[in-house]
Amino acid sequence: MKRISVAIKTVQALVIGFLWLPSVNARSLTAIPSGRVPALTPCRDAVSKSGPVSYRPPRDWQRGREADTELYLPPDLPKGELCFLTVPPDKALKGTFRAWFEAETAACLKAARVLDKTEIAEQKTADGRPGLYIAVEIKTREKQRLYGFLSAVQHGQRGFLFGYFATSPKLIERYLPTLNAFCRSVTFEN
Repeated sequence: MKRISVAIKTVQALVIGFLWLPSVNARSLTAIPSGRVPALTPCRDAVSKSGPVSYRPPRDWQRGREADTELYLPPDLPKGELCFLTVPPDKALKGTFRAWFEAETAACLKAARVLDKTEIAEQKTADGRPGLYIAVEIKTREKQRLYGFLSAVQHGQRGFLFGYFATSPKLIERYLPTLNAFCRSVTFEN
């Protein structure tokens, strides 16, 4: 049996405790081609829409965009710390939901060195949709250690993936109420 670090166990426990949808496609900073945080602007949108997916962005967080992925950062991060939520557009499933999730998470994490991770876990959303998630500890190309998770939910023949990462499990916990509100706000058109 693989040994999972205490930090990853902490992240997993935090995630399991509040997520209504597990599984993420984290196009984290490691997957952003430039490797830099894009220009940020205050986020004041009541609702954002990506195809058939609608959600409420974290209020007063800073928003950036890299290619087709929305990136959100809290405005009150301690100096030298990093915490962010990535929201790429939903995508058509190729094969099963689990196979799609495995491919998407592998693609998201390929630019980073995976130091530790949990097994993929399943969980249903509040409305009964299938969800998957995985907690990870990674080191970016810039040698930054990040803790977080990738989570996804299936809607029809499409998958919606998001990622949440921070430089410490404490920061993950600090912003969980905001992330929980984001998760509860996600809706899908039929």
